[in-house]
Amino acid sequence: MRVVLAVVAGKVAGFLSRIGGYQGSSLPGRIARRVDGGVLTKLAGQVRRGIILVSGTNGKTTTVNMIADVLRHGGYRVTANQEGANMLNGVTAAFVKDADCLGRIRSDFAVIEGDEAYVPGIVREIKPGLVVVTNISQDQMDRHGEPERILGIIAASLKGLKNTVLALNGDDPAVAYLASRAELPAVYFGMAVVTHAATKKSSGPNRIAATLFCPHCDSILYSFGAHNGHLGGYRCDNCGFAKPDQRVEALEAVAVGDAYLCVVDIDGSKEQLTLQAKGLFNVMNAMAAITACLHSGMEIATILSGMAAYKPVTGRMEKYLYKGKTVFLVLVKNLVGFSEALAALREEPESMDILIALNDQEGDGQDLSWLWEVDFETLINQKKNLHSFTCTGQRGADAALRLKYADVPRERIALVPDLSQAVKQALGGRGEKVYLLVNYTLLQQVSDVLGKINN
Repeated sequence: MRVVLAVVAGKVAGFLSRIGGYQGSSLPGRIARRVDGGVLTKLAGQVRRGIILVSGTNGKTTTVNMIADVLRHGGYRVTANQEGANMLNGVTAAFVKDADCLGRIRSDFAVIEGDEAYVPGIVREIKPGLVVVTNISQDQMDRHGEPERILGIIAASLKGLKNTVLALNGDDPAVAYLASRAELPAVYFGMAVVTHAATKKSSGPNRIAATLFCPHCDSILYSFGAHNGHLGGYRCDNCGFAKPDQRVEALEAVAVGDAYLCVVDIDGSKEQLTLQAKGLFNVMNAMAAITACLHSGMEIATILSGMAAYKPVTGRMEKYLYKGKTVFLVLVKNLVGFSEALAALREEPESMDILIALNDQEGDGQDLSWLWEVDFETLINQKKNLHSFTCTGQRGADAALRLKYADVPRERIALVPDLSQAVKQALGGRGEKVYLLVNYTLLQQVSDVLGKINN
């Protein structure tokens, strides 16, 4: 009866929250947990085939959505926190939402996004059969601290789990080493699309160096073929630690319009994949999702057809149309994420206008000093068809100042405090495309503004 009361109370709280105009993505979980502190464990224990937990610094929400969409494409019923509410209340809310009023879950799979710092509590309550780790890099230093701290938290929480397999990004040396730290079996995914012959060079000036030393023996770690920030090939000449063999690896990825045509090595077989998502980082997310779906027992052909049908969700290179213009809404929450968004901009042949909307609330991280490490200079030097930059949000002035020091002409920079007006100004620019680069607490607000404008 306690589970039933918890589920009903959570559902009522969610309904009232939505009636009041709020998202209500975590409130049902918080209310349900107050009624029954064990409600998440009891609901998760009813999942029929398995629970997949996805964590890491970047790409969690997209990877969860890809996995959930592909599993549904294969005919499975899935519980997932696809909106990105990834702490214990949000995870609980996803199960409460899918439960019936008698507290029953009928899902075949649960695909759960977990905030890196909350992995211990989530693992303790849901007992995942597969844990996917996308990457680990510097993010929200005021909340998470150094990446090594987060890696230690994740490794300690996984150690001792029974019947759990890891799916790890083999292009991230610290993540690849998690299998040894957690003493669990692992499979790996990654990309070879920019890998070239190994040379004894440490990180160059255009590479975001998150790992300079071997996680096994602390010797110098030599890197090559870097992509997506610090990800790529690597080796240690002292102990032999190196990029592992990958079960799923993108061999080629060619941008065609707003999509990627990929050649993917899956268990030694070369397969063709069309991915309807921009950004090389989304190719990596797709490799993670394919690995998870393979582990779940799906056929390769079904996985690839499901991936081809995937459409980006809010803020993850989500595509809009406005008066004939293509508009992309992009979440940029840290140095790596912002840098990869700029990499996508550099691929664009068309002219464009750019909105940068930054807050510094708790959900964003209050330390935005990483903004000064974002390589705006390379973008400005390579792209001569950037018509305007509109800056807004609590830290909009910081963004405008950063652009000034990147030698963007002052007449192309506008500081517009009102969010709605800022979005409209960016959309009304002379460019053929518009990129809206937004951090966490402004993401839904910008999405709502776009919805109202398009209606």
